[in-house]
Amino acid sequence: TRSEEKQLLQNWSDRSSRVERSEIPQVSDVAWAEVAWDDSLKCDHCQQRGGCRLVMARKGFREARDFIICEHEVFFRDLWLRDELQFQGRLTYLPTYSAVVFDEAHLIELPLAKSLGRRLNRSSLQGVLDSITDINDQRLIVAQKASQTEQAAKAFFHVLKTSAELVKQAERMHVRPNSEFLSATRTLEQSIESLQDELVIEESMQEGTPWEWALASYQEQLDSFRQGLRLLLQGEDRSVSWWEPQDASAWVLPREFSHALRKELFVTRMPVVFTSATLATGADFTYIEQVTGTENALHAQVGVPFDLAEQVAAYVCEDLQDGEEHLERALPHIEELLNITAGRTLILCNSTPEVERLRRALGTRKLSYRLLWQGDADRAQLVEEFRRDVSSVLIGSDLWEGVDVPGEALSQVMIVTLPFPHHDPLIEARRREAKENGLDPFLAIDLPSMLIKLRQGFGRLIRTADDRGLISILDGRAGTDIHTQILQAIPKGVSVSNNLSELAQLANKVLS
Repeated sequence: TRSEEKQLLQNWSDRSSRVERSEIPQVSDVAWAEVAWDDSLKCDHCQQRGGCRLVMARKGFREARDFIICEHEVFFRDLWLRDELQFQGRLTYLPTYSAVVFDEAHLIELPLAKSLGRRLNRSSLQGVLDSITDINDQRLIVAQKASQTEQAAKAFFHVLKTSAELVKQAERMHVRPNSEFLSATRTLEQSIESLQDELVIEESMQEGTPWEWALASYQEQLDSFRQGLRLLLQGEDRSVSWWEPQDASAWVLPREFSHALRKELFVTRMPVVFTSATLATGADFTYIEQVTGTENALHAQVGVPFDLAEQVAAYVCEDLQDGEEHLERALPHIEELLNITAGRTLILCNSTPEVERLRRALGTRKLSYRLLWQGDADRAQLVEEFRRDVSSVLIGSDLWEGVDVPGEALSQVMIVTLPFPHHDPLIEARRREAKENGLDPFLAIDLPSMLIKLRQGFGRLIRTADDRGLISILDGRAGTDIHTQILQAIPKGVSVSNNLSELAQLANKVLS
C-alpha cells in the first residue's frame, strides 16, 4: 500500500548514505517520485543550499580519484544532460571521466530507453497543478487554467488506460494511438501550453519572491510532460510508448533510442567497454550491437575459471511438447528432478502467471521440500531463506539473474519454459526495425534474447570452484532448430542427457 511504501522510504532515508534507487527496489516508481528532490530547482535557490542527500551523494562521486561506480541510470542521466547543465552553470551528475565500462551490459536497454523518454504519471502532474493553485495572490485565470488542465488530464489518463492492450504475461502494455487517444493527448498538450502562457506572466509578477523560483520549477516540470505528449502525437513511426499498470504511468521515448549512444558517447572516441557473462549468442555479438548501436566494435570472449565438465550435468527434456498444457504435463518430471537433488533447486519460470499456475499445480502434490514462492516476501529475504534452508526450493520468474547462492543449497537450476520475450513495446519496436531492414524478427530479436536470458539462468548454478549441480530444461523443443540452439548454449564439456534415469546416474557422479 502507499502508506507502507512511505514508511519503507522513511526508514530507508534514515540509514541511506548513497540515496540510490537500487537500494530500495521494493517501492514503486510512484512512491519514489515523492522523494524530496526537484530536478528543475537550482541549488542556489533551494532551502537546503547544497546540503541535501543527493548533493552529498554526488560529492562522493566527485571525490573519486581512479574509479567512479554508479548505476546505469545515473550515467545516462549525466550523459544526456551534461552539456545543458554545464551551460546553465549547474552541477553535473558525474565529474569528468576518460573511459566507460558498462558492467552487466545485457541489462542496458531498459535504463537507456527510460533515460531518453518521458514518464507521464497523473499523480505527478496533479502534484504540480496543486502546487500552482496554492500560490498566494495568484490571478484567477491561473486557477482556471490549472483546473482545465486537471480535467484534460483526467480524460487523457482514462483514454490512455483503455487504449492499452491487456496482454497476458506483459509487464509493459502497448498503447495503440487510436483517434480518441490522439484527441485526448492533443487536448491535454494544448491545455498545458495555455497554462504555461499564464505562468510566464505570473512568474514576472512574482519576481523577487520565493514563488518566482517555484514557478520556474513548475514550468520545467510541465514542459517535460508536454515533450512526452508531443512525442506521443508523432505516432508509432517516431515513438515507442507503453503503459505500466503497477505504477499507473505511461512512458514514451524516441523510436531510435538505440542510436543515442553512438551520437552522444561513441563520437567522443573515448574507450567504451561493454562486459557481461552473457553478451553473445554463441560467438555472435549482433544482438548487443543492435541494442547499443555499436559499429565495428572489437569482440572478445573468455572462459570461466571452473571445470564445468566435472561440476555440472544437464538434462534437456525431449518428450514434452510446447503448448497450453506443457506445465501440467511437466509435473511428474519436476517432481522426479527435485527428488534427484533432494530439493535444493531454483526453478525459473518465464512469467508471474506461470509461477501462479505452477503453484496451483504443485499444491495438489505432496512434496518433501519447502517451497519458497516469488511474491510471498521480499526477494532478498526469499533468497536468504533459500540459502539457509538447504533442502528448500525457490520458484520465481524474476530470479534469472542476481541470485548468488554458493554451496549445496543451490544444486539444480530448473527451467520450466524457455524465456522467450513476451509482448513488449521495446521488443516490438526492435522487431519492426529488424523487419524494415530485411531481417527475420524471430531470428534477429526473439531467439538471441531468449538464449542470453537462458545463459543467465545457467549462471545461477556455479558460483565457486566447489559448487556442483544440474541444469534441467523441461522445454527442449525436440525436433526443431531451437533444440540445437539450446544444446549449443549449454557450456562446453557438460554431459547432456534426455533420459531421467541416466541423469540420476550423472547426478551421483557430479554431486558426490
